[in-house]
Amino acid sequence: MGLFKKKKKPEPAPEEKKSPLDEMDPSIRPGGVFMVQLLMKEKCEMPSLEHMTEVLERHIGRVEAAQPDDKLSGSMKGLALFAAMDHIAKFSNGQGPVQVSVMPCDTFHPENIDEMKRSQMWDCLEDRDRILSECKYCVFANDMLTGALDPLERADFDMDYLEALLELFPTCEAVYSLNTGKLILADLVRSREVTGLDRYIRYIVNARFFNISGTNDHVVDGASTITVRTKDGESYEATLLGTDSKTDIAVLRIEADGLTPAILGDSDALSVGEYAMAIGNPLGQLGGTVTDGIVSALSREVNVNGENMTLLQTNAAINPGNSGGGLFNEKGELIGIVNAKSSNGASSSGASIEGLGFAIPVNTVKNSVQELLDYGYVRGRPALGITLLNVQNAQDAFQYRVSRLGVYVQSVTEGGASEKAGVQVGDCIIALGDVAVSTHAEVKSQLNNYAVGDTVQLQVIRDGRTLTLDVTLEEFKPDAES
Repeated sequence: MGLFKKKKKPEPAPEEKKSPLDEMDPSIRPGGVFMVQLLMKEKCEMPSLEHMTEVLERHIGRVEAAQPDDKLSGSMKGLALFAAMDHIAKFSNGQGPVQVSVMPCDTFHPENIDEMKRSQMWDCLEDRDRILSECKYCVFANDMLTGALDPLERADFDMDYLEALLELFPTCEAVYSLNTGKLILADLVRSREVTGLDRYIRYIVNARFFNISGTNDHVVDGASTITVRTKDGESYEATLLGTDSKTDIAVLRIEADGLTPAILGDSDALSVGEYAMAIGNPLGQLGGTVTDGIVSALSREVNVNGENMTLLQTNAAINPGNSGGGLFNEKGELIGIVNAKSSNGASSSGASIEGLGFAIPVNTVKNSVQELLDYGYVRGRPALGITLLNVQNAQDAFQYRVSRLGVYVQSVTEGGASEKAGVQVGDCIIALGDVAVSTHAEVKSQLNNYAVGDTVQLQVIRDGRTLTLDVTLEEFKPDAES
């Protein structure tokens, strides 16, 4: 449970000299967990331990292979684990070699990569759809303990490891970084055109650029700097006034003169078949693109990024990068904010679904925006006061060292509702009320049935025992958690 932690109030840290990579987002800097999938068209055999040792030693120095563990089952059976003896991780209570692991080839599931994640594959847009449809198998690989290395050493180590992996698996077509959502062609790595630390920047770091126009929460989530570019080409640094993940709305402010505000329509007065026009920035490169169609459905229940939402449906062409753009009626009135191309981004076969776009009704937007302007958050939303972690496959279970799949408590807000009820970090939540849950999205969906002040029974598994805890829900505030 070493990756779980109790959420406490932050304390000021002493000034210290930083590495050039210390300013990067923790999820993508070399201190984060390095996890990749090597994508391939045909299922491949696992190389022998002797061959893997030989190749790894040419790239990352001396290695020692762990003995195969016959107790492992499922996709974990056949796991290859190596200690990199030339790279020592130092901890407060000792030191030891860092490790790398490789799992046997298994089925690849592109349907789990939603439209938002697909839109971030900037470096492979031309080949993205082909790769995600043609590659049926993958090899999962990661490192362990390397977060204790100097960030620059870590970056070089992981890229040396990646080059070794592509030598071991010559049929690999592309590399998908689970950390950052970046997709790159394997031949780019094999070409060795990029060297040194530049490899990490080129192969792993996923630079996200957005042209934001009165926008979605998921577009600005995690952004440290937000820039708004207007139609005349002028750019302005924006201040984030508030976000609401439930309605997927963010409110930005810029200092500018001569701007023309949009005229807000009435989404409650819409009828199916009315004209609709979408304006957006497809692929993050074609700002001001206009597509049109009709309002295909009203009050469509859709799950977007784990939130159940009531949206407008349109057949106007919606493409990656359109999120945050406007949906207008024939009078030029804003009737919605585009936020999704389809409910799951793709069909079960991984193919994109056309003519199926969604937008947040403008009347929903009005209510959320006013709350964000007045209070900085939307009042009256219930919260458990925890952050959750999905463990949905053997790879996740291996990474987090847990024995069962499900949704786990990753942190507990100090003084919050769950801490008062006795919820602990590492608890596996199996039911909320009388409804079984196994994912973060299911917990959030069930939470929508309750109000602030309600007491809900939370069933958890802790140390092999099932416990029922009574949690009195508190109001969600930006500093609190789910």
